Parts: sequence; structure tokens; C-alpha cells
Amino acid sequence: MIRRLSFLVWFLAIALLAGTQYHVSYRVQSLGRELRQIKAETLSVEENIRILEAEWAYVNNPDRLRELAGKYLTLAPLKGHQIVHFGDIPLSEPLLASLASHREGI
Repeated sequence: MIRRLSFLVWFLAIALLAGTQYHVSYRVQSLGRELRQIKAETLSVEENIRILEAEWAYVNNPDRLRELAGKYLTLAPLKGHQIVHFGDIPLSEPLLASLASHREGI
């Protein structure tokens, strides 16, 4: 009787350990796949960052910006008569009401 009980206990313990080992092994494989996927995504994001940094450097190149500004903008130094006080600018009534209500909210 004791021998059977001992055999049953050992059999259940071994079965439990085998099941646990299978579960842990499956979980490790699953986490390994997840880790590989995350590493691949990280590499892709890093590559995109490098591309965007290169594009940003090109877009913000001072020589290029100077050329585009000269081509598309008609900028010239301000003349004295172009500078006025805010009170000298004629404003419409709706705009004045809008400015007044905005000031009250501050």
C-alpha cells in the first residue's frame, strides 16, 4: 500500500514538473519571438529616425533656405513710414468687440 502511494506521489510530482517545464519552455519561446519582433521594430524605427534627420538637415540647410527665400519671398528692409503705432490702425467694430472680449477673458 505504501509502495503504491509512494509511486503515485512520485508519478504525480514528475507529471507536474514535466507540465511545468513544458509551460515554461513554451513561454520562453513565445517571449523570444516577441523579443525578436520588438528588436526588428526598433531597428526599423531607428532607420526611420536616421532618414528623417537627414531630410531635416537638407530642408533646414541655410544655403537652401536663403535660395528659396530669394526665389519666393519678396522681402526688403522696412522703411520708416511702414512702422506705425497700434492706435493709428483703423479697426472695424466687430474686430474691436472681439479684442475687448478677449481682453476681459485674460
